[in-house]
Amino acid sequence: MKKSIESSQTALTLFHFPKLSGGVGASSQPEGEFFFLETCQRRIWIGFADASQTETAKNAGLEIWQGVQAYELLLRITTGLESAVVGETDIFGQFKTAWQRFETLHGNASPSELHGTLRPWMHRLFEDTKAIRTEFLQGIGGQSYGSLVRMLLKPKAHDSVLIIGAGKAARSVLPYLLHVSKVRVFNRTLHKLPELLQHMQGKADFDASKIEILDSHEAELAAWQTSTHVIVCVPADPEKDEARRSAWQSGQALGQEKGRIVHLGCLRMESEFWNGDINLIGLEDLFDAQKHKDRAREAQIQKAYEACSFKARERITIAPALATA
Repeated sequence: MKKSIESSQTALTLFHFPKLSGGVGASSQPEGEFFFLETCQRRIWIGFADASQTETAKNAGLEIWQGVQAYELLLRITTGLESAVVGETDIFGQFKTAWQRFETLHGNASPSELHGTLRPWMHRLFEDTKAIRTEFLQGIGGQSYGSLVRMLLKPKAHDSVLIIGAGKAARSVLPYLLHVSKVRVFNRTLHKLPELLQHMQGKADFDASKIEILDSHEAELAAWQTSTHVIVCVPADPEKDEARRSAWQSGQALGQEKGRIVHLGCLRMESEFWNGDINLIGLEDLFDAQKHKDRAREAQIQKAYEACSFKARERITIAPALATA
């Protein structure tokens, strides 16, 4: 969609080239002085343009946004609403870095009319971006087994957690448990356990001393007795699940603090050993949580879009003189 305002007066203008649209060569750019930013998805030029400049850019195939529409699109870009991963924060960092370079280049040593006129708008843009992200886009990142498990378990710092398995599900879960006091890991194929720990190297807050590798089924069953939570990342196993259930219940009988069992390898209804009085979270519970989180996420994103529109109208209405140069 292209926006253009025919006017003899220059106006706050955004020339936009979405790379995925095709049809515009790398050399296409508007005439005149503009603040420029290129990302993996788009090229944008921000400044103040008159009718002749917008006409030239239009003929070059660039999208043209001015006034309220220009500021609103800028907000949607800097808040991450226009990104492939909605709500991501990298674009805001890129934008601020590019503006810092522009300010350094067009500082006191090299005066620029554009710099002086555009600067208050960039400050408003950064202020509004932070406000919208804080109010509507905090914590709406992509979902994984790990994030859903943490949301359902709510493990506390003094808890101990047993993980059964060392595959992709375990890799997803483990980073969300770095704050608990102890994590025990068991996998029937022992050589995969070092690979799991290698996957964790370099992650913030990773403390290898808090991870205990269990090297036998006897050690695993003992951990079932003493762990606060258990996360099963392998399919249901009728040959072993009865012993695991007995070990968990014996821990309860001994007065051990018990939370919940999360089973990522089966539905609650699929294994008789996990029915009854076991406080189990099955795959269906994770799917329900994901649907609920998706609905909440969509609602927050919609509110963020509405906030961008409101902020744009508010800024242009309150300070209309600043919208032109």
